[in-house]
Amino acid sequence: MPIEDAGSSKDLRNLCSSTPFDDKFPEPNWMNNDNNNMYAPAKEEAVANTTREPSGSEMRTVTIKASYKEDIIRFKISSGSGIMELKDEVAKRLKLDAGTFDIKYLDDDNEWVLIACDVDLQECLEIPRLSRTSVVRLLVHDATTNLGSSCESTGEL
Repeated sequence: MPIEDAGSSKDLRNLCSSTPFDDKFPEPNWMNNDNNNMYAPAKEEAVANTTREPSGSEMRTVTIKASYKEDIIRFKISSGSGIMELKDEVAKRLKLDAGTFDIKYLDDDNEWVLIACDVDLQECLEIPRLSRTSVVRLLVHDATTNLGSSCESTGEL
């Protein structure tokens, strides 16, 4: 019988009834499959593969190099760390009391930017990923009176 007259795969199944055709070759559903590719994953499966949360093992570490007066320290910190973890590590390594110092980072415009909250720190930790550097540079200095930060809500005047 010519291929044009073969009919559907169901007709073929009737001709080959001794073979377990259904187990090896599932009936393709051309109406619900994008790009007519019966081997493409379902839409929900494709979305699940691209939107999963990173596990602990996938968390990046960032190398920090911090200067305070004549001292320079170097350590690694997790990209998910908060400002308190950073300040605790700096205080421990430089033997400083908590709350007696401020930390600034060198941004991609070569300007020193104050790290006043977790949002500032997360932006700081993005620098190695966005630029060609492997180290985040910090400047630790004695605390001054804080007149506000980008993380505080000022309200109406």
